[in-house]
Amino acid sequence: MKSENIYACITLLMCFLSATVVCATDIPAQEIKTHGGANWSIYQNNEGYNIKYINKKNEIFENRKIITQDLSEGDFELESKGSDKVSLVLNYPRDVYIFDFLSEDIPYLKKACKEISLQPASENQVVTALTLCVKDKYVYKMSLPDVDADNLLSPEKLHLDHALAAVISSNKAFLYDENKKQYIKKPYLIKGDIIEVLDYDNSWIKIKHSTQKKNIITWIKLTDIL
Repeated sequence: MKSENIYACITLLMCFLSATVVCATDIPAQEIKTHGGANWSIYQNNEGYNIKYINKKNEIFENRKIITQDLSEGDFELESKGSDKVSLVLNYPRDVYIFDFLSEDIPYLKKACKEISLQPASENQVVTALTLCVKDKYVYKMSLPDVDADNLLSPEKLHLDHALAAVISSNKAFLYDENKKQYIKKPYLIKGDIIEVLDYDNSWIKIKHSTQKKNIITWIKLTDIL
Protein backbone atom coordinates (compact mmCIF):
# COMPACT_ATOMS: atom_id res chain seq x y z
CA MET A 1 0.00 0.00 0.00
CA LYS A 2 2.77 2.41 0.89
CA SER A 3 4.49 1.94 -2.47
CA GLU A 4 1.18 2.51 -4.27
CA ASN A 5 0.63 5.72 -2.32
CA ILE A 6 4.12 6.91 -3.11
CA TYR A 7 3.58 6.16 -6.81
CA ALA A 8 0.27 8.04 -6.76
CA CYS A 9 1.91 11.06 -5.10
CA ILE A 10 4.73 11.07 -7.65
CA THR A 11 2.18 10.88 -10.49
CA LEU A 12 0.20 13.80 -9.09
CA LEU A 13 3.37 15.83 -8.62
CA MET A 14 4.45 15.20 -12.23
CA CYS A 15 1.02 16.23 -13.51
CA PHE A 16 1.18 19.40 -11.43
CA LEU A 17 4.65 20.28 -12.70
CA SER A 18 3.62 19.52 -16.27
CA ALA A 19 0.59 21.79 -15.98
CA THR A 20 2.78 24.53 -14.49
CA VAL A 21 5.22 24.32 -17.41
CA VAL A 22 2.41 24.58 -19.97
CA CYS A 23 0.99 27.65 -18.26
CA ALA A 24 4.41 29.31 -18.07
CA THR A 25 5.48 28.63 -21.64
CA ASP A 26 2.23 28.88 -23.60
CA ILE A 27 1.21 32.49 -22.98
CA PRO A 28 -1.08 34.09 -25.58
CA ALA A 29 0.30 37.43 -26.78
CA GLN A 30 -2.06 38.41 -29.64
CA GLU A 31 -5.13 36.90 -31.25
CA ILE A 32 -7.41 37.60 -34.23
CA LYS A 33 -10.63 35.76 -35.06
CA THR A 34 -11.73 36.07 -38.69
CA HIS A 35 -15.30 36.42 -39.94
CA GLY A 36 -15.00 33.02 -41.57
CA GLY A 37 -14.43 31.27 -38.24
CA ALA A 38 -10.63 30.89 -38.39
CA ASN A 39 -8.29 31.96 -35.62
CA TRP A 40 -4.81 33.52 -35.70
CA SER A 41 -2.74 33.80 -32.52
CA ILE A 42 0.79 34.32 -31.28
CA TYR A 43 2.00 32.44 -28.21
CA GLN A 44 5.14 32.92 -26.17
CA ASN A 45 7.23 29.90 -25.26
CA ASN A 46 10.74 29.15 -24.03
CA GLU A 47 12.12 29.44 -27.58
CA GLY A 48 10.42 32.74 -28.44
CA TYR A 49 7.08 33.21 -30.17
CA ASN A 50 4.93 30.68 -31.97
CA ILE A 51 2.39 31.72 -34.64
CA LYS A 52 -0.65 29.48 -34.72
CA TYR A 53 -3.50 29.29 -37.22
CA ILE A 54 -6.65 27.22 -36.67
CA ASN A 55 -9.00 26.99 -39.64
CA LYS A 56 -12.75 26.50 -39.42
CA LYS A 57 -12.20 22.72 -39.50
CA ASN A 58 -10.07 23.04 -36.34
CA GLU A 59 -6.92 22.04 -38.25
CA ILE A 60 -3.80 23.61 -36.75
CA PHE A 61 -0.84 25.18 -38.59
CA GLU A 62 2.14 26.60 -36.68
CA ASN A 63 5.40 28.44 -37.27
CA ARG A 64 8.26 29.15 -34.84
CA LYS A 65 10.70 30.61 -37.39
CA ILE A 66 9.17 33.94 -38.44
CA ILE A 67 9.35 35.88 -35.18
CA THR A 68 12.99 35.87 -34.10
CA GLN A 69 14.13 35.76 -30.49
CA ASP A 70 15.46 39.33 -30.55
CA LEU A 71 11.91 40.69 -30.87
CA SER A 72 9.69 41.45 -27.89
CA GLU A 73 5.89 41.60 -27.81
CA GLY A 74 5.83 45.30 -28.65
CA ASP A 75 7.83 44.71 -31.84
CA PHE A 76 5.22 42.70 -33.76
CA GLU A 77 1.53 42.88 -34.55
CA LEU A 78 -1.22 40.85 -36.21
CA GLU A 79 -3.44 43.02 -38.41
CA SER A 80 -6.77 42.02 -39.95
CA LYS A 81 -7.06 42.90 -43.66
CA GLY A 82 -10.69 42.06 -44.35
CA SER A 83 -12.50 38.76 -44.03
CA ASP A 84 -9.79 36.51 -45.47
CA LYS A 85 -6.44 38.28 -45.03
CA VAL A 86 -4.16 38.78 -42.04
CA SER A 87 -0.81 40.59 -41.93
CA LEU A 88 2.02 39.91 -39.53
CA VAL A 89 4.19 43.03 -39.08
CA LEU A 90 7.66 42.77 -37.50
CA ASN A 91 9.32 46.02 -36.46
CA TYR A 92 13.11 45.97 -36.34
CA PRO A 93 15.20 49.08 -35.55
CA ARG A 94 15.56 49.97 -39.23
CA ASP A 95 13.54 47.44 -41.22
CA VAL A 96 9.89 46.40 -41.13
CA TYR A 97 8.95 42.91 -42.32
CA ILE A 98 5.37 42.38 -43.53
CA PHE A 99 3.83 38.96 -44.23
CA ASP A 100 0.34 38.78 -45.77
CA PHE A 101 -1.52 35.49 -45.29
CA LEU A 102 -4.82 34.15 -46.61
CA SER A 103 -7.15 32.75 -43.94
CA GLU A 104 -8.26 29.73 -45.96
CA ASP A 105 -8.24 25.99 -45.22
CA ILE A 106 -4.47 26.24 -45.70
CA PRO A 107 -2.94 29.57 -44.59
CA TYR A 108 -1.01 30.41 -47.73
CA LEU A 109 1.48 33.28 -47.81
CA LYS A 110 0.25 35.85 -50.32
CA LYS A 111 3.01 38.44 -50.08
CA ALA A 112 6.16 39.15 -48.08
CA CYS A 113 8.00 42.48 -48.08
CA LYS A 114 10.80 44.33 -46.34
CA GLU A 115 10.54 48.08 -45.79
CA ILE A 116 13.91 49.77 -45.24
CA SER A 117 13.92 53.22 -43.65
CA LEU A 118 15.91 55.81 -45.60
CA GLN A 119 16.91 59.41 -45.14
CA PRO A 120 14.09 61.65 -46.46
CA ALA A 121 14.80 63.02 -49.93
CA SER A 122 12.99 66.32 -49.26
CA GLU A 123 11.79 68.46 -46.38
CA ASN A 124 8.20 67.44 -47.13
CA GLN A 125 8.93 63.78 -46.39
CA VAL A 126 8.81 62.64 -42.79
CA VAL A 127 9.79 59.05 -43.54
CA THR A 128 11.08 57.40 -46.70
CA ALA A 129 10.94 53.63 -47.01
CA LEU A 130 12.40 51.45 -49.73
CA THR A 131 9.97 48.56 -50.17
CA LEU A 132 11.41 45.27 -51.44
CA CYS A 133 9.03 42.33 -51.90
CA VAL A 134 9.64 38.64 -52.48
CA LYS A 135 9.20 37.56 -56.08
CA ASP A 136 5.96 35.65 -56.67
CA LYS A 137 7.70 32.43 -57.66
CA TYR A 138 9.18 32.12 -54.17
CA VAL A 139 5.88 32.54 -52.29
CA TYR A 140 3.73 30.43 -54.62
CA LYS A 141 1.82 27.82 -52.58
CA MET A 142 3.95 28.46 -49.50
CA SER A 143 1.96 27.81 -46.31
CA LEU A 144 2.50 29.21 -42.83
CA PRO A 145 4.67 26.33 -41.46
CA ASP A 146 7.15 26.65 -44.36
CA VAL A 147 7.90 30.36 -43.98
CA ASP A 148 11.47 31.11 -42.93
CA ALA A 149 11.83 34.90 -42.82
CA ASP A 150 15.61 35.11 -43.21
CA ASN A 151 15.68 32.70 -46.14
CA LEU A 152 12.63 34.15 -47.85
CA LEU A 153 13.77 37.78 -47.60
CA SER A 154 17.32 37.14 -48.76
CA PRO A 155 18.59 39.80 -51.24
CA GLU A 156 18.48 37.65 -54.39
CA LYS A 157 14.77 36.85 -53.96
CA LEU A 158 13.54 40.44 -53.76
CA HIS A 159 12.28 42.98 -56.27
CA LEU A 160 11.43 46.67 -56.00
CA ASP A 161 7.79 47.24 -55.14
CA HIS A 162 7.63 50.82 -56.46
CA ALA A 163 9.92 53.63 -57.55
CA LEU A 164 10.79 56.35 -55.05
CA ALA A 165 13.01 59.35 -54.47
CA ALA A 166 16.05 58.84 -52.25
CA VAL A 167 19.24 60.59 -51.24
CA ILE A 168 22.85 59.40 -51.49
CA SER A 169 24.19 58.69 -48.00
CA SER A 170 27.76 57.60 -48.78
CA ASN A 171 30.56 60.10 -49.50
CA LYS A 172 31.12 58.61 -52.94
CA ALA A 173 28.55 56.44 -54.74
CA PHE A 174 30.38 54.99 -57.73
CA LEU A 175 28.36 54.33 -60.90
CA TYR A 176 28.08 50.97 -62.69
CA ASP A 177 26.71 49.80 -66.02
CA GLU A 178 23.93 47.24 -66.67
CA ASN A 179 26.38 44.40 -66.04
CA LYS A 180 27.31 45.92 -62.64
CA LYS A 181 30.77 46.80 -63.95
CA GLN A 182 32.35 50.07 -62.94
CA TYR A 183 32.87 52.67 -65.64
CA ILE A 184 36.48 53.25 -66.71
CA LYS A 185 36.61 56.88 -65.53
CA LYS A 186 34.98 55.90 -62.20
CA PRO A 187 32.29 58.60 -62.05
CA TYR A 188 30.37 58.91 -58.81
CA LEU A 189 27.62 60.78 -57.01
CA ILE A 190 28.23 62.47 -53.68
CA LYS A 191 26.49 62.56 -50.35
CA GLY A 192 23.24 64.54 -50.51
CA ASP A 193 22.55 64.00 -54.24
CA ILE A 194 18.88 63.28 -54.92
CA ILE A 195 18.09 60.23 -57.06
CA GLU A 196 15.10 58.19 -58.15
CA VAL A 197 15.25 54.45 -57.48
CA LEU A 198 13.92 52.62 -60.55
CA ASP A 199 14.82 48.96 -60.02
CA TYR A 200 16.52 46.50 -57.66
CA ASP A 201 18.69 43.47 -58.31
CA ASN A 202 20.35 41.53 -55.48
CA SER A 203 21.62 44.49 -53.39
CA TRP A 204 22.07 46.75 -56.43
CA ILE A 205 19.69 49.56 -57.37
CA LYS A 206 19.04 51.13 -60.73
CA ILE A 207 18.71 54.89 -60.40
CA LYS A 208 18.04 58.07 -62.32
CA HIS A 209 19.93 61.23 -61.42
CA SER A 210 18.92 64.48 -63.09
CA THR A 211 21.24 67.41 -63.68
CA GLN A 212 20.72 70.66 -65.54
CA LYS A 213 22.28 69.12 -68.65
CA LYS A 214 21.00 65.54 -68.72
CA ASN A 215 19.42 62.57 -66.95
CA ILE A 216 21.75 59.78 -65.89
CA ILE A 217 20.41 56.25 -65.58
CA THR A 218 22.86 53.87 -63.95
CA TRP A 219 23.39 51.33 -61.17
CA ILE A 220 24.80 51.86 -57.70
CA LYS A 221 25.11 49.71 -54.60
CA LEU A 222 22.14 49.60 -52.23
CA THR A 223 24.45 50.52 -49.35
CA ASP A 224 25.00 53.94 -50.95
CA ILE A 225 21.52 55.06 -49.83
CA LEU A 226 21.32 53.26 -46.46
